[in-house]
Amino acid sequence: MSAGGNPSNQAKPFDFSKFNFDVFQFHKSYQRGFLKALPQIDHKTLFGIPIYKGFKHMPSFTPFRLKDQNFQINYDSISNLQDKQAQQVEVKRQFQDKLELIQPEQFRFSKGVAIIYNPNSGKNRDIRKIITSYFEIRNIRYQLFETKRISHGIEYAKTIDISQYDALMAVGGDGTLHEVVNGMLKREDKLKVPLIMMPNGTGNDFCASIDVFDYKDVLMDLQNPSKFKIDVLKVSIDKENTEEIPSTGEDKHIRYSIINSCISLLASSSVEAKKYKKFLGSSAYILTSVKGLLTHKSQYYDVEIDDQKVLTNFNTIILNVCNGKYAGGMNAINGYGFINDGLTEINICRNVLEQKNLSSLNEIRKLIDEITKKGGTHVYNPNFYNYRGKKIKVINKSSRDGIKEQRHLVLDGEEFQFQDFVIYDVLPEEIEIIIDYERLLKKSQYFI
Repeated sequence: MSAGGNPSNQAKPFDFSKFNFDVFQFHKSYQRGFLKALPQIDHKTLFGIPIYKGFKHMPSFTPFRLKDQNFQINYDSISNLQDKQAQQVEVKRQFQDKLELIQPEQFRFSKGVAIIYNPNSGKNRDIRKIITSYFEIRNIRYQLFETKRISHGIEYAKTIDISQYDALMAVGGDGTLHEVVNGMLKREDKLKVPLIMMPNGTGNDFCASIDVFDYKDVLMDLQNPSKFKIDVLKVSIDKENTEEIPSTGEDKHIRYSIINSCISLLASSSVEAKKYKKFLGSSAYILTSVKGLLTHKSQYYDVEIDDQKVLTNFNTIILNVCNGKYAGGMNAINGYGFINDGLTEINICRNVLEQKNLSSLNEIRKLIDEITKKGGTHVYNPNFYNYRGKKIKVINKSSRDGIKEQRHLVLDGEEFQFQDFVIYDVLPEEIEIIIDYERLLKKSQYFI
């Protein structure tokens, strides 16, 4: 049965001539390669005082792909597009000729949906009856699989016969979604179906990237559903050549990520935050981060972007590699991030706590405010570095008595440890998600 919407096989097309180029302003997500943020061109001033624009209002996806991957979009070309003078019409036309507008295929239910439901997700809210009633009223077949333990979502998505379904629905938080994605991408038969993501957890960082904040938003999207392709990060932990990893060791060394990962202070704080999430929700991340500041020890890393070293022996306190924009409970940690641009970003902050004094503590307070209260404007902080690429490698340089120390890695909420390095490879448009693409375009103001 159809869930409603356009009867054609393709989502309603948009006229590219109506593209609103103003969304490019103050946004460098279209720049290719590895770049450090340039704050002097990203803010306005009032009486000489910088006024930084937050990122929560900015889109988290791109509505087009490049026809030629060698074409470089840079700040100058974007600035030219802001000019509304008649002579700029040709400039815009030439720019459009290098782009291909994404036209997602409309989604229809015919076989049904497998629902992987986490009853212990962060909100601890039982919405099973709401979901099943929705499908029953529309005569859409469904089967409910409830998770009973950690990694149970991986087992379900990896082993159930998904050829019998049109889609997998993940109901829970980012951790549940992470498990379902990993299970599907680790299937022996290599089968994939589109994913429906219903937020019912503590953070719901990925769903925030598609402007979905509650189960009601998902049910509304299913009235006009389209299949939208997004990127996935293949994460290799302490193994350079993943082909040599025995199947028994795969779970230890290979994971897939669609949200974010963290190393250094945020990783250790995230591990501890799990103790308090039931009581404090997303505020648990802030509490444990502040607590961790008092005990944090220097950690040193090299960073390579597309096989080029950009940072050497860098002493950091915050290190995030992200596919999307949000982390730690819908904080815009990666303001420049898109979920479907074929690139990933690393955000890394110099260790401002090398000298534990009032000045350094004040700097940390400022950083936390910029991340949590000011919409991700920490990217303008001179202590932060932002790079982008198709492949990112983070190399641990910290050692004690000649032996490298184990480091925490938190990947979409799942905890790991590594000793040597972590490699992130972008798999462009690897999976499909079900959204109301027309709604997403209009809300993002990509089109007038």
